[in-house]
Order: sequence, then C-alpha cells, then structure tokens
Amino acid sequence: MKQNPFSLYDFLGYLVPGAVFLCAVVVLRRIAQQPVSWSALLVPFDVLGKVQFFVPLVLLAYVVGHLLSFISSITVERYAIWTLGYPSRYLLGNRPGRFLCPLKARKARAAIRIFTAVLLAPASGIEGIAAWLGFRPLYAKPLDPLLRHCIKQKVNGFASTMYDLSGLPLAKPDEERDFFRLVYHYALENAPAHVPKMQNYVALYGFTRTLVLEGVLLFWLAVTGSVFGLVPWRVGTSLAVMSALGAFVLYIDFIKFYRKFSLEATMALLAVWKGK
Repeated sequence: MKQNPFSLYDFLGYLVPGAVFLCAVVVLRRIAQQPVSWSALLVPFDVLGKVQFFVPLVLLAYVVGHLLSFISSITVERYAIWTLGYPSRYLLGNRPGRFLCPLKARKARAAIRIFTAVLLAPASGIEGIAAWLGFRPLYAKPLDPLLRHCIKQKVNGFASTMYDLSGLPLAKPDEERDFFRLVYHYALENAPAHVPKMQNYVALYGFTRTLVLEGVLLFWLAVTGSVFGLVPWRVGTSLAVMSALGAFVLYIDFIKFYRKFSLEATMALLAVWKGK
C-alpha cells in the first residue's frame, strides 16, 4: 500500500493542532499585554503576512503538534480507556474495572489516574456529569447482541486458525487480550476497500484528541491568567467556559471516531475472512 510522505494524519494530527495552539497562545498574550476588544482579536497577525516567517512557523507548528499529540495520547486517550475501555472491547459489551481500582493497582498508578482526571477536569468533569445522567450509552454504546455474537465467533475462529492458538478465545469477555491488533493488521492487508475509511478515522480521532488537550490547556491558562490578574476576569471567564465546553464536545467526537475506527476494522474482518 502506497503512502504519501505527508499524509492526512500529518495535516490533521500535527500541523493544524500545532498552528491552532500557537495562534491561541498569541491571542492570550495580546489580551494579557493590553486591553483589547473581541473584534481586534480577529485581525490577522502581522507576522503571518511576511513570507520569511511562513516556513519557520509551519515547522514550529508541526513540531508543537507532534508534542501535543504525544501528550494527548498519554492523557486524553488513556483516560478514555480507563473509564470506557478500548472501543474494540466495549463494542462487544465488555467494560473496564473501576477507575480508581484497576486490577493489581499500585498507589502510583492510582495517583497518575487522579492527576490525569484533574488535568482533564474541564472535559472529564462535564463528561462525568453526562455519564451520571445516563448519556454515556449514546456515544459509547455496545453493538446489538446478534452482531456481538457474530464478531466474537469470527475473531476467535480467525485468531485460532491463522495463528494456531489452540482454540484460545481472544474475545472472551472476562479477560484482557489484545485481539484488535491482529484484526486491524489483517484488515489492512486483506480489505483494501476499508483502508481509506480506517485511515480517515485514525486522522480524525488523532485530530480531535489533540484538540481536546489544547482546550484543556487553554482553560487552565485562562483560569491562571484571571487569578493572577494577567487577563481581565470577564475575558478570562468567557475563555475558560468556551474552552471547557469545546474540550468536552471534542472529547465526545474523539470517542466517536475512535469507536468508528475500531468498528470499521472489525467489520472488515467480518466481511473478508471466510474461515478455513
């Protein structure tokens, strides 16, 4: 399969989030330096009109995007897995254990989870309220029983036949087994019609995941600026509220695209593997 040197994931996953974050930091810096109206913030930055700065800014945005993408993968994505489980598992009706009581957990692991939840509080707090109100099944719902049964039978038969696992049930509900990695790579090699769709979902969930982290960071910057008097409290409060709501919406989008990616790869196996 041929892949362009600069892919859709590079554009959506790294370059755009990096550029958005740099622009947001410049806007906050302008607000902190002097009183400025909302309309003034829409004026294009002077530096963007200078050709000599264009290439360095693009490279800087790309590097910053890589850094933010990595941090979001160990915070936003891990938090989603801790609370919801991997999409490939909750699609089959399997849920993770309690958030603060993982299997064989150590105090350090619990502390890391608490720190991550506090860091992502602008998004995780609203999502927690939505889950308490019963809205979580709307964006992280399992498949219907018939489809779950078909997928489990297909995954178990595929893994046992292709890799001689002596009938080891990979899709068993009560055990954590990484069957999705086998499914995904088989789909890449044998289901070319599904590959573009999977790549698009990967780019979109990476894009939204990074933007969630940016919304969270902007929330804390606005709050910190308001507390220390660097930003007018009205402006800081408005920015904090908008950042929190934006982070929450993007978090739901991230979960949606992560789920669609896992479902597409699993359905590709269901469609192309006929058994032996």
